[in-house]
Formats: sequence, structure tokens, C-alpha cells
Amino acid sequence: MCRRRALGPGSADHLYIKRQLRAWLADQDIPASAAIPRDADGPRLDEVLLEPQGRGCLRVLLDYNASASLASADTGLLVLGEDITADPAELLRAGYVHRIRCVPDGTARRVQLGTEHHDGTDWFELAECELAHDGLTTPTTRKIRRLRTDHRPLGLLPRDTQAASVTVHNALPRAAEQPADDRAEAITALRTALNDGAGLTDLIHGRDRTEAATAPARPPRSTRCCAPRTTPCCA
Repeated sequence: MCRRRALGPGSADHLYIKRQLRAWLADQDIPASAAIPRDADGPRLDEVLLEPQGRGCLRVLLDYNASASLASADTGLLVLGEDITADPAELLRAGYVHRIRCVPDGTARRVQLGTEHHDGTDWFELAECELAHDGLTTPTTRKIRRLRTDHRPLGLLPRDTQAASVTVHNALPRAAEQPADDRAEAITALRTALNDGAGLTDLIHGRDRTEAATAPARPPRSTRCCAPRTTPCCA
């Protein structure tokens, strides 16, 4: 028996949430038990617990009175009421926080699930969401997870792009290797220019000459066979 004293529009939200979330899970063929925790004074109105079969625990906190139990909420999937302040560290770690609310629906109330992210909160009907094996999923969480999965650090190319880059680089013709005397002369000339305080143009010219003289040689590879037709192809 519910012992709530308030009779406002949201006073029975815990009951709507318990019933509608259990029906939502049943529509996904996920059996679940649902309960409203009790304390010494009777049933609590600030929390709803659901245990979907094979999906852990789904814990719904509805107001600030339940926030004291946040520290022990890391063992289940946490869904916060609309007015509970989210943990900034969790929002930064996951990129989103799960929300729940009830909205007027005629003479009753309808449960909606929300996804809070860095730009606000998106709200969805239960039919748009699911409890997947990787957690509570809404259209927004799908997008955030996909973006985070596709994220790459700056300068890191996909494996196929790296291979293509190496192929193109290796296909570029390179200058023939310079004799040792030319390399030594180029290095000496650049060192002298630096010591003499030469101008920028001379330094750039010396640098380019040195790089060209010290670059490893790789003779260009021909794709045409230059041997006579009677000789096996050498390409």
C-alpha cells in the first residue's frame, strides 16, 4: 500500500515509472522484477529499482532525497530524475547521463527517458529507447557512442589511409644519391653560412642543398618492360 501524503500531479510518479518501465522491458522480451525500496517509515517515494533478467540492476532516483545513495549506485545502471544534479565527472567520462521524467497524459502520467549531454537534454518516448546489452540506449546515446568510437587522436590516420600514404610516398621518384664529396661539401657550406650569419635566403638554399645531397637514394621503378619480347618480362 502506498503511504504517500502528497496528492500533487507528480506525487504518484514512482508508481507510474515502476509500472511503465516494467511494461517497456516486457515489450523487449526482458523479464524484470520491480520494487520501491522501503525504510523504517514505509515505502520510499524517491527511488525505483528494477532488475531486468541478465541486464544487472536499473536504478531510478527521483529527487534529492535519493542523492545520498549515489555513492553506492555504481553497481547498477543509474537513471536520474529531471531535477537531480548530475555528477560532472560521469558526464565527462561517458559523454551523457540518463534522465527520466513523467509528463501529463490526459488524466494520467507518461514516462519519458532523457539523455543529458554537454549541450542540454534530449527527451524520448519509451518506444524510442531500449535496454541493450551495452546499456540503456536512446537515439542520442547511439550518436554519442558512435562518435566516440570513431574518434581518433590528431595526426593518427586509419590503417588503410596510412598504407595508401606509404604507397604513394614510396612511388614518388627520388633524386639519385649524391657522391660522398658532394654531401660533405653541402654540409660544410651550410655550417659556414650559419657561422657567418648568412641571410635567410642563403640559409634556406643551403638547407635544401644539404637535404638533397643527404637524402637516401631509391631508383624509380618502371612499370614497363624494356626487354625484348623474346626475353621474360623483368617488371
